[in-house]
Amino acid sequence: KVKAKTPGQNVTVPYKALVFENSKQYVVVKKSDEALEKREIQLVKKLGEQAFIQGVETGEQVVTSSPVFLLSALNKK
Repeated sequence: KVKAKTPGQNVTVPYKALVFENSKQYVVVKKSDEALEKREIQLVKKLGEQAFIQGVETGEQVVTSSPVFLLSALNKK
């Protein structure tokens, strides 16, 4: 799950969850057990293996395993 200390603050996700496509950054958000959503985000800062981003809410689940493959599959829908 995404972590943030206060509402409106940048959230932190593993950097490996980010997918770069056509000069934009995306993550794949798990909406339910059967639904995934492609979400454009803004990368604010990278610190080690963590990315500080905007565009995802605290508590949402971001996919960190094979996000490039999943994003490609979502693009084909």
